[in-house]
Amino acid sequence: MYAEVDDIHNAVNGMFRDALEDIGLVRQKIEVEFDSNEIYIVAHSEGTVVSWTSLRLAAMQAKPPEWLSEVKGFVTLGSPIDKHNLIWGENFPADIPKERDQVVEFLGL
Repeated sequence: MYAEVDDIHNAVNGMFRDALEDIGLVRQKIEVEFDSNEIYIVAHSEGTVVSWTSLRLAAMQAKPPEWLSEVKGFVTLGSPIDKHNLIWGENFPADIPKERDQVVEFLGL
């Protein structure tokens, strides 16, 4: 459903981005002092596609969201990203079409 229905695809990506937007608010609610604001995304299966798509869309914005600069790593487990790219390439391109100042470390397992 996620790969083939644009409304579902957009809604799921929106929820992922909203969760990242809310990280700052969540940090404020937790009564612990954080040493850094680094974000490491660990995703499995279809979650890797959602994460990758949301990161790619955020990086392509003229003014990327603040949370994107906090993402320092992206780990995928059992990812079908390559299959999505092959079958639904128009919705799941393999790369970001322009250079960015920041590069997120990617570790696919």
